[in-house]
Amino acid sequence: MTSCFKKEDALTLVDGNTTVTQLNMGADYNKQIFFDLGTNTFKTNEISDWDICFDAKPSGYGVFINNGTNVLAKKTGSYSPLDVTYEDTFNINLYDEQTGDLYKSAIGDWTKYVRDFGGGPVNGIFILDLGNKLLTKDRYKKISIIRSDDTSYSIKYCNLNEAKWETYTIAKSKTENFTYFSFKGLGQIVKNVEPEKNTWDLEFTQYKHIFYNQGPDPFPYKVTGILINPNHVSVYIDSVTNFNDLTPAICSNLKLSSRRDIIGYNWKTIDFGTYNYSVNSNINYIIKDTEGKIYKLRFLDFYNANRIKGYPKFEFIRVI
Repeated sequence: MTSCFKKEDALTLVDGNTTVTQLNMGADYNKQIFFDLGTNTFKTNEISDWDICFDAKPSGYGVFINNGTNVLAKKTGSYSPLDVTYEDTFNINLYDEQTGDLYKSAIGDWTKYVRDFGGGPVNGIFILDLGNKLLTKDRYKKISIIRSDDTSYSIKYCNLNEAKWETYTIAKSKTENFTYFSFKGLGQIVKNVEPEKNTWDLEFTQYKHIFYNQGPDPFPYKVTGILINPNHVSVYIDSVTNFNDLTPAICSNLKLSSRRDIIGYNWKTIDFGTYNYSVNSNINYIIKDTEGKIYKLRFLDFYNANRIKGYPKFEFIRVI
């Protein structure tokens, strides 16, 4: 989806100096950071705080997994928890593409994963692999998504070695893009993962990028980068114009993309000989924020003053 500005729109020109900001994601990128351009403020949480999240729009029904912690999913083809066994844990390999497209997510359109055995429709079962840092009894979850409406979801889940469902109602957040859920303990909604959806623009996080040119099959690889807020944020990438030459006149006539991973990870590259990162400061990002204001941004570094990685440093300024 793209957006653009009409030539006849009046331009409000902004004077001032650029802002330089550096964030701390942790050397192991364990932090998830939500950043607001307009106020130069951010909110941080542990990326491991949640396992799955639910689209909170009244019409939304997307369910997404936490690729940053290597959560994976599998469609079992079964409809009773009694039929899902340890053998179903083989080849769990579904992941989300971070484009924001429901149909490119691991769970996908679960509303069509339904069968009627004569007693009414029954929703199919997925297995979630929460990662190999957990014991087997906690690592695998059977889950069935039962319904969604304007205000909530209903799900059923249990451990792999269990056959009795736990039922949970997931209320849709009225102020955030998603409602987040963790399977820790008996399962719980995780509040305040992201700020209110109108108060941030960029998410610094780990996620899976899918490479389609590394062999016959798509190759998912965990990267560290930036996702944009799905709530009205959009971006244009410019690698031709000098950063200082990006004027309001130029920035007002660009087609912007709302693809969530449009900024992504490749503003930096790694030398696999030295395992050092370098940043390409010649790539400019023209960003329309949640308030409709236009900024230009470029990255300057990925290390702090002590040469510890995981500290993205960037420069930005409002142009319109």
